[in-house]
Amino acid sequence: MKYFHKILILLVLMWGVVGLERMVMGFVLPGVQKDFGLNYSQCGTIIAIFGLAWAIGTWAMGSLSDYIGRRPVIVGLLIVGGLCSWITGIAGSFAFLLAIRAIMGFAEGGIYGPAAATVTEESPPESRARNAGLLAGFFVLFGGAIGPVLSTQLMVHYGWRLVFYVYALPALVLAILIWFVMKEPASTRAAIDARSRGLQKQRRLDDQGNEIGYWDVFKSRNIVLMMITWIFNMAWLYIFTSFGVLYLEKVHHMPMTSIGLVMSGFGVGVFLGAPIVGMISDRIGRRKTLILCQVVGGIPGLIFASLSPGTGMPVLFAFIFAAAFFSSGSSPILISVAAETVGFALAATAIGAAIGVGELIGGGILPIVGGSIADSLGLTATVYMGPVFLIVSGLCGFFVRETAPRLVSKAQPA
Repeated sequence: MKYFHKILILLVLMWGVVGLERMVMGFVLPGVQKDFGLNYSQCGTIIAIFGLAWAIGTWAMGSLSDYIGRRPVIVGLLIVGGLCSWITGIAGSFAFLLAIRAIMGFAEGGIYGPAAATVTEESPPESRARNAGLLAGFFVLFGGAIGPVLSTQLMVHYGWRLVFYVYALPALVLAILIWFVMKEPASTRAAIDARSRGLQKQRRLDDQGNEIGYWDVFKSRNIVLMMITWIFNMAWLYIFTSFGVLYLEKVHHMPMTSIGLVMSGFGVGVFLGAPIVGMISDRIGRRKTLILCQVVGGIPGLIFASLSPGTGMPVLFAFIFAAAFFSSGSSPILISVAAETVGFALAATAIGAAIGVGELIGGGILPIVGGSIADSLGLTATVYMGPVFLIVSGLCGFFVRETAPRLVSKAQPA
């Protein structure tokens, strides 16, 4: 087996496990709420603290991995995340739970930038977004398809704490495997080699051939647009999945085992949709695909929120699946646009910046807002927020400068 296929398999499995650890809290939230006697605002805070820390970790660790190397950053943070998952299971108070989720969020958020940058750098240009889509697909396959079914079953039979003990093990195993298999990508090897030879600065060029530094990343129109897009996508993802579980329990009066099966439609949809939509963007362009996938994905999300109590499980599953399938393209498009805009040497920094800002606001602040709205207006109003945010994010696509290699090469003169 070629090295690229080995590391791609390990990284997508690793990111799938991180997705399991990231999204599990939403699926066991009813048990946590009952144990600690929490209101909806406090439930939103548990989701939000992870998102806030994730944002900081993504931003900081993406830049660090471009400097010291991606392999040690990925492995080190994966070990910390696995240990924090185990410690979550022994939390005895709401304050302790917030603290350990914050540490875990920082660690696991920092993994995405170097992992995504490695996949895009090692991939052939013609399949870059498709392979990036596999990362997103496995994140939500594990977190949003396997996670709700396995988590709710374990919680019903053994309690919510055991769920976190079980999920710690695969993270630690994958950390060991990645350490022995992964090679440092060429761009970070070059940067490390340059410093070892006493060079103070390595020249980095963006997709226009201009020299670019770390702070120039934040001046790029494409990167700023990806930040805005990711704010609304994170709001959609974590408001819809976390409060969707409570919504099905409180409004539709469904048992937890049935809720797990319905919510698994989200994970199945992203798993199938992310590589397919990413592949489409490799052919027709990042810009068009972003507009279409976000707007089309928001419509079934709105229909799901409007369905009356008593609606059958297959119908609920179908609308969640459709919303997730189409909206899943945002992740491979973001990764590809970021890497193709600033170049591989600063890819992790650009990806980390875009996702960091998105997580900070969309995953950190807006779930608290969603919890407050649920307390004052009801859970249905909060569930409506998710698909509305998704549609708004699609509007950003109108302003994105195209970066897909297939289209850019055609546009350049011979």
